[in-house]
Amino acid sequence: MVVRIKQGTSMRGALNYNEDKVARGVAELIASSGFACDIDELGISQKLNRFNTLISNTTKVSYNTVHLSLNFAPGENLDTETLQQIARDYMARIGFANQPFLVYRHDDTSHPHIHIVTTPILKNGRSINIHNLAKRKSYVRKEIELEYGLVVAESRKKEQSLPLQPVSLQAVHYGQSETKKAISNIVQEVVARYKFTSLDELNAVLRQYNVFADRGGTGSRMYQKGGLVYSLVDSDGYKTGVPIKASSIFSNPTLSELQKKFKRNGTLKTAFQQNVQSKVLAALDRSKSTTEFMEGLKRRNVGLSVQYHSSGTMQHISFVDHFTKSVFSSDELGISVDTLLHRLNVTPMKKIDIDRKGKNPATSANHHKPIEHASNPNNNTESADILKILLTTDSHQPELSPEFLRKRKKKRKR
Repeated sequence: MVVRIKQGTSMRGALNYNEDKVARGVAELIASSGFACDIDELGISQKLNRFNTLISNTTKVSYNTVHLSLNFAPGENLDTETLQQIARDYMARIGFANQPFLVYRHDDTSHPHIHIVTTPILKNGRSINIHNLAKRKSYVRKEIELEYGLVVAESRKKEQSLPLQPVSLQAVHYGQSETKKAISNIVQEVVARYKFTSLDELNAVLRQYNVFADRGGTGSRMYQKGGLVYSLVDSDGYKTGVPIKASSIFSNPTLSELQKKFKRNGTLKTAFQQNVQSKVLAALDRSKSTTEFMEGLKRRNVGLSVQYHSSGTMQHISFVDHFTKSVFSSDELGISVDTLLHRLNVTPMKKIDIDRKGKNPATSANHHKPIEHASNPNNNTESADILKILLTTDSHQPELSPEFLRKRKKKRKR
């Protein structure tokens, strides 16, 4: 069982997050404590008023809302009664037995989990200490894992870090699974586990699972307001399906939250820079072609992501080390793009072919434009085929597929 605890100042926001999912049929209120009626009789105003009665007792606290999630391993089929009991036991053992709380079961991810909404404010206006609550009360989690026969959190982490399976997530494709569920799963895992220092570096990882973090165009309202959405992208790099707001994902991977991680990750990933540099140089030294280079990266659990300038020229190459969970640009590793291409006897694609209308799909204002390209060492696609799209050799210039070149048209709303 993995416990995540968020603290905040918006009880309405925490409630709306869960009630929204209930309204969409992907969550259910399964238990309440500290309310004077059954859950079937509870309306949103009654829930909010109950919490606000306690919150109004003080204005001297930094946080008045606690939003927990108890996450269980995939395959653990826990019935509603067991989930209710686990929630009550956990809340009692961390000191919230006398606090009002609501328990929601969520069915929008691949693993069973529940969300609990409560407040740390006591009747006397004081607050329960919630600083590092999950870490301080880790023995409670271990007790519950033992008593209910749950998969132990430490064993899950150890299994996920095995070098033969550096990433447990599989690339998702629009139409094969519920979009928001698929995006949420991947974004939460990547943001929690990988060390990236910019949105481009985050996308270097996400793109390998057909997901893209999008701020919108520089002149758009979303960009100016610091908004962020996550979209699925197809194998040709076109955004597809309906994007979801970053704020609608439980871990809250918004731009402002990511920027906090950028600073922390800058220090964290430095420890792995030399290791990743050695992997890339080793693959490069033993390669005489792009095919050999890609295969060398694959054997070392390193992915490659290429970003193009609006003109169509190659701008950045990023390397994603799935073992150390760190992302580095080629410049950070002391390998310029020109040097890399020269070593492989390759020239960059200076301009993507223009379609019949004279528009470049990589720079078109079309909503469904290609984003970037990436290769994942765990992907079944042949690495050489991917790099042929990214790079063009002088002697063997591959043709881009019609699917990549054709302009995607928006469907008119009726």
